[in-house]
Amino acid sequence: MKIDLNRSDGSRTTFDVSVEPSDIELETDLARVKDDISAKGAVSSEDHYTVIEAEIVAPLEIDCSRCLERIPSVHEFVFKSAFASAEQLNEEVEVELDLQDLELSFAEDDEIDLRDVIREQIVLNLPARPLCREDCKGLCEVCGGNLNKVSCDCKQEETDPRWAALKNLK
Repeated sequence: MKIDLNRSDGSRTTFDVSVEPSDIELETDLARVKDDISAKGAVSSEDHYTVIEAEIVAPLEIDCSRCLERIPSVHEFVFKSAFASAEQLNEEVEVELDLQDLELSFAEDDEIDLRDVIREQIVLNLPARPLCREDCKGLCEVCGGNLNKVSCDCKQEETDPRWAALKNLK
């Protein structure tokens, strides 16, 4: 779905779209889209900007940051983004930006693809350190086995050379 940034009628247009996983490339190996993404919201004109407000429901599969197991989850979130076309940006006039202006995005063309906005919002809302469970034991440093599934008997006798001098202290 393309959204025209130069719409000046001031009307509010609602949308309810479903985006297939093949249409969204998250550009990360740590998360994958597992099913259709649902986006419901509205596009409106405020001042000289086009504002998109939406609720996204994204079924994802994310890798645990400790053991790398895949975690199926459904991420639901709401966002609001403001856009302006490049024509509305006057490079010759120097202005002071306020906090609201920092949330403004500029598009090179006079339209934006809603799929790109949805992809960006999903990536921004991914958890920084997802865990499969709170007490995840992670991977063995020696053999790489998942300590949640196997009991590892690897001996970690090797000392980091940076700490070797501390062995002589008593």
